[in-house]
Amino acid sequence: MKNFTIKKLMDAEPGELLQLTIRKQAALAFVIRKTAYETYLGVLDFPERARPFIAIWGGNHECLSYGKGWIIKPIVGKETWLGNDAAYGSPGVIHFDVDLEILKLDASSEGAFGGAIDLATLQDVSIPYNALPVASWDLWTSRESLDAGDAPLFSFGTARRPHSGTGVGNG
Repeated sequence: MKNFTIKKLMDAEPGELLQLTIRKQAALAFVIRKTAYETYLGVLDFPERARPFIAIWGGNHECLSYGKGWIIKPIVGKETWLGNDAAYGSPGVIHFDVDLEILKLDASSEGAFGGAIDLATLQDVSIPYNALPVASWDLWTSRESLDAGDAPLFSFGTARRPHSGTGVGNG
């Protein structure tokens, strides 16, 4: 049973986890928001970039959608402590506050601004100074995949492993 669907990028909805082709390379991203002509993506994995970033994509290429049920599991490490100024606001770090899980995204080279995205609402937010930074995390396509003990689709941080799979499209 496959855990993805193939669709056009413009048909993807905010919150969907996608595998798509950017500059003839596979990328793993989620849709932040859409306009009539552009899709704002939180790119988690891309060969040319070491850290997650925001990209604005105007194409309507085919992509794989894993849906909206993706799960991030934080990995608590030696950098995970309140007041860690070295990790605060670093791209790829997830900041946990009382009611927020905030992913910091770097700016893209195409002119998009970097930002901090609340993973629950996909809204731009400010990172509270007292938020707990988590610099390593794993991502699964679904709760079922995590609970079954499957390997994560993607890992970020000290134990980073590239995602597997093939992107489709002609971006």
